Amino acid sequence: MWPAGRSLARPVGRRPEPWEKPAVGGDHAANLSGPCARRYRPGMSRISPRPSVRRLRTTLLAVAGALAVAGAVGAEPAEGTAPAVQTAPPADPMQSIGSISVGHPHHGFLINGVRMPKGEQWILGAPGLAWGTDETIAALMHCARRLHEQFPGSPKLRIGAISAERGGPLPPHKSHRTGRDADVHFVLTQRTPKKWYEAATAENLDRERTWALLRLVITETDVEMVLIDRSVQALLEEYALKMGEDPAWVADLFHGSPGSSSLIKHVPGHTGHMHIRFVSPVARRRGVLAYDRLVEQGHVVPPSRRVEHEVVQGDTLSEIAAQFGMTVEALQQANDLESTVIKLGQKLTITERVDIKGARDPVVVPKRRLPPQPAAVAHSAQ
Repeated sequence: MWPAGRSLARPVGRRPEPWEKPAVGGDHAANLSGPCARRYRPGMSRISPRPSVRRLRTTLLAVAGALAVAGAVGAEPAEGTAPAVQTAPPADPMQSIGSISVGHPHHGFLINGVRMPKGEQWILGAPGLAWGTDETIAALMHCARRLHEQFPGSPKLRIGAISAERGGPLPPHKSHRTGRDADVHFVLTQRTPKKWYEAATAENLDRERTWALLRLVITETDVEMVLIDRSVQALLEEYALKMGEDPAWVADLFHGSPGSSSLIKHVPGHTGHMHIRFVSPVARRRGVLAYDRLVEQGHVVPPSRRVEHEVVQGDTLSEIAAQFGMTVEALQQANDLESTVIKLGQKLTITERVDIKGARDPVVVPKRRLPPQPAAVAHSAQ
């Protein structure tokens, strides 16, 4: 299943991101937008705004190769073969894979997270909790920069919790475990001095900049949902309609439409920030593909549960141990057995490993909910 010995050597210099691809001719760059887009100059790489199936496959091959290397480091040569020439292994082969998001945001972990750097357009409330997938960090940086392009002189965007360095539990948050959730504060017209968190109200919400930020998140990045308290939603919805946004599009975002739920959802208490859940498809696909090997190598520790097994005719201790993925010794120790002899009807207590919730779920990139394009003006040939 895992190709052994796959080379992970990379050219000297900056490691290309998963979404990058070599420059090609034509005017392709002119149509790019989103966190992976850049202004094109001759000699630069062109970057696609969304990861393609081909690049996802390339990424998954790299995952398999890196995990094979990580598992092979220090392995003994097969019997009857000459020892291989020893070369210095990477300090940490896992680092060559890129960000890995494992499991559901309420139950999972983050591996090879990227820390949100300092920036001129944003400020971090908790730098130690500002770790995310490379896609999440790229999307946040993109939106902050685009907001300041639209509104020069704006205050720095306040970014709260994303994830811990290796993900996992982050009290008091229920999610923020996989590098895909980020708390981004609303833009206010005035703030209380030395106060980091402040609720938005009809009096202090900067509707223009906050709606522009929310619009960037929705139209230029891939998100699963945005959580905002209903009281703030009402202010933003009213402003969007007042500014001439398409009513059907706005209604779909805030209230949903036949066949689809709303993208912006109400969660009580989200009055000072919007909680954004990014899709991060590349990091999640890595997690799905690599899950078994990550568990095997101890990079993630799945939950377990205690079950009771009643011995039936034909059972052996070794077969029972194999059935539940444990050693005979561990099974003996768990049940205070001095030998491998078991009796018909005997009940054995077994600690069974279960998958992290969502660890094997298929990764689906939802279609971006874009506003309708203005009707093209037809030019008569006459």
